[in-house]
Amino acid sequence: MIKKIIFMLIILFIAVLGKLMNGWGASRNLPRLIIGMEMVLCDEIALTIATTGKKSGIFNSSIFSAIVIMAIATSLNWSSLLNSQFKEIY
Repeated sequence: MIKKIIFMLIILFIAVLGKLMNGWGASRNLPRLIIGMEMVLCDEIALTIATTGKKSGIFNSSIFSAIVIMAIATSLNWSSLLNSQFKEIY
C-alpha cells in the first residue's frame, strides 16, 4: 500500500513539474509561470491515454489509478493557485 502511494506521489510530482516546465518555452514577455500552471489543468489527454492504456492492457490497475488520481488532484487544487497568480499580475 505504501509503495502505491509513493508511486502516485511520484507520478503527480513528475506531471506537475513537466507541465510547469512547458511554460518556460513561451516568449519572455509572456507570463511563463501562468502558462505552465494552465498546462497543469489540461488533464483530459492524460485521462484519454490512461483509459486507452488500460483497455489495451498496457497499464495495470495501479498505473491507471495513479494517473486518474493525478488528474483529479491537479484539477481540484491547481485552479486556486492559478487564480492567486492572476491576482498578483493583473
